[in-house]
Amino acid sequence: MRFFKKKSEYEEDRHWLGMFLLIFLLFTPLWMWLGWVIQSERPLNLLVLDKTVPDFKRQEHRALAWVLLHRKFTGPTGKLFDINRDYFGFFPLENEQYRLNGLEQFDSTQIDSLAQLYQAAFFTDTYGVYENEWYRHRNLTERSRQIYGGTRVQDVWFLRHMKEQRKLVILEFNTVGAETPAYFRKQIEKMFRFRWSGWSGRYFEVLDTLKNPELPRWIVRLYKKEHHNRWPFTGDGIVLVHASEKVEILDGERDLKHPFPQIVSTPAARHRFHLPEKIDFAYWFDIVIPDKGHHLFAEYRLETTARGDSILMAWHIPNRFPAVFGQAQGMRFYYFAGDFSDNPISLTTARLRWIEYFRGLLYTRQPLDRTRFFWQFYRPLVTTILQEYQRTLISTKIGGGNQ
Repeated sequence: MRFFKKKSEYEEDRHWLGMFLLIFLLFTPLWMWLGWVIQSERPLNLLVLDKTVPDFKRQEHRALAWVLLHRKFTGPTGKLFDINRDYFGFFPLENEQYRLNGLEQFDSTQIDSLAQLYQAAFFTDTYGVYENEWYRHRNLTERSRQIYGGTRVQDVWFLRHMKEQRKLVILEFNTVGAETPAYFRKQIEKMFRFRWSGWSGRYFEVLDTLKNPELPRWIVRLYKKEHHNRWPFTGDGIVLVHASEKVEILDGERDLKHPFPQIVSTPAARHRFHLPEKIDFAYWFDIVIPDKGHHLFAEYRLETTARGDSILMAWHIPNRFPAVFGQAQGMRFYYFAGDFSDNPISLTTARLRWIEYFRGLLYTRQPLDRTRFFWQFYRPLVTTILQEYQRTLISTKIGGGNQ
């Protein structure tokens, strides 16, 4: 009786094991796609509003489209979300033509009907589209005439109906920004109990106007207007812009201990939404002040030097301010104080189940890689919010569309 295999038999076992592993790896995308195909669809009539679509990438609601497709949320027609079709706002066409399909086209009775049909709303971007951005990108660094954009009265009507019916509302960066008339801004602020400070900001890797042709020239022009025609910046930094056209700069070398704004999540949010403790955010954000009744889920932190502190204090700008908050006194409401849904994420991976377990292979460790922010922060946050709410719809039978 033989208790040990010969060396050749072990080599043969390793050969077959290696072949099995190779076949498994080669067919892993197929298994993941099949896993996505067989999973159940989730009915959720979500109204998506995106007024900032200057090209066919539709990047301003691309991250949301990925989540909706990956988790197989379906809308009023019972079909999966289509990034090119299933939203309200600006629709680019060939030959510099466009089509408007926002809420502005509806009267008050029709808005009421929409609020009955839809179970949730997500305003991803209301900034709008401008002449210089449309459609051949003539000059993206200077301001120009607005073609379409800003939050309008029909948007306010719709949000009021949704709130009164205790349906989920998610608003994102610039919903109450400078493009929105003050009267409508105040109505939304009062409705959802927060206030925009007037300040927005963004990290720029290169502030040297000769080395960065994409740096918005209007930022340079407005800063020089208030600072004796000087622009002394050559490295990186955080640009802060007020609605009054005041511009201040936190220089990366002199004013910042850490170059990027950091989003720090609360322990409760980390547990509930599966968020990292902190993550760098290198894109547009706004500074808003929620009422005390809101839950704070994450906040921005600017790590400034003494010189940076003095710049912030001079303009009453905090170095800590909310990034994600909401749910005051039972409201189904969230505010994302950053351009979170604007992301160059590929939709190809959305049809692969369990892809989140391989996410580390899909982005770099560089803070400027926005897909990193999507995988580590946006995807778990938005997925959890929508799944929690969809389960609530099933249990409580909240009206609107197909259940």
